This record gives sequence, structure tokens and C-alpha cells, in this order.
Amino acid sequence: MVNTIFTEQHLASRDIEEQTKVEYRHNRVFLWVAIKSVLEDCFSAWAQISVIQTDVFIQQAGEARSCAMSELNRLVLAAYANPLGLKAVARVTQLGINARRTLDIGLEALLDYPTQKSADGKMGRPALRIDWALGGLAEWPQAYPFVFEESMATGLAKNRAFYSTEKNARKDITAKQIANIFCTTSEMIELLEAKALGMIRKSFKHSEALDEYSQDFLASH
Repeated sequence: MVNTIFTEQHLASRDIEEQTKVEYRHNRVFLWVAIKSVLEDCFSAWAQISVIQTDVFIQQAGEARSCAMSELNRLVLAAYANPLGLKAVARVTQLGINARRTLDIGLEALLDYPTQKSADGKMGRPALRIDWALGGLAEWPQAYPFVFEESMATGLAKNRAFYSTEKNARKDITAKQIANIFCTTSEMIELLEAKALGMIRKSFKHSEALDEYSQDFLASH
């Protein structure tokens, strides 16, 4: 089951959204609009699979996901090629990550993976709650780790839902806005930032500090 909503408060400012525009089906549209169309096409393709054989069903479902993922990758890369301010980079990143994660979790729900069930096992039909202003899931039913967390001593503390976008005139990105991209806490981002600044300061004293930073920044957390 897929439930869709649209929360205007989750949009960035008009100026930032304009920076994310991409060419899609002979029109130039906001990235979130293009993502909405791609996800809807994938959901529709999944709904039209009528075969009974399990292996064929899985193959067709996977092919639909792969096709949608390829188009998402193209759109996100096209958006990154625009002249982007810092907040626009954050917006594109959030949309791209959430759209990809939506396809992954959607496929798991479609195939009835155990990880999509509640702890007591009583969840009969997995449901996806989609917020188009977020480019996908309104909340993550499973807080799976990102790949880069494998190199960290501890994983990121996860939030199940996104914050509302801060529509202020500041050009800088706040820790809260960065945390929102990865559904983590602002305290975690501030901790990572302090670590990064410490390593950068060391680079003025030790020529090998940048290499150390690239290798040990996350791992030493």
C-alpha cells in the first residue's frame, strides 16, 4: 500500500527550488516534480505485475526498480550540474538520498521482507507513506545504516522523520539542515564538524594530516 501526501513546509524556498530544476520529458521542472513522476511510474509498474511465479515476479519487480533508479541517478546528476548555492546542494542531496531509499524500502515491502514487519509480527500489509515534497518517504520504517557508517566506530543516531525545511535568508547550512539530509541528529553533525575542524587545524602543522583526515575522520569516531 502506498499513501501519498504533500507537505508544503518541506519545500525549500522558491529561489532554492529554482536552482534544482532539470530537463524531464521535454520540460524543465523542479527536481522533486521529476522524482515524483519517476516513483509513480515505478509504483505503477509494480502494481501491474500479474505473474504468479515467485522468481519471475522478483525479476520483473527488480527490473522496474533498476529502471527507476537509473533515471533518478540521471536527474540528480543533472541537478548537481546546475549552478547551486550551498542550500540548493543540500536540497538536491536530500531528495536524491530519500528517493533512492524509497525505491529500496518499497521493493522490500513489495517482496514482503521480514524487516518490513513490526516487532510483534502483526503487520499484515507493509505500507509506504510518501511525501512528494520530500521526494519519497515521509518517514523511514527502518533506520538502515548508510554505507559510510561501516567505517565509523559508532553509527549515526537516526530520526524516523524529517524536520521542516528552514526557509531563512542565510546562505550557510545549519547543522540541523545537514542532519535532516541523513535523518540524524544535529548533535551528531556538530560532533563530526568539530572532528573535521580539528583535523584541518592539524594540517597546518603536519603535511600528512590531510591523508590522516581522509583515512581516519569517520573511523576514529
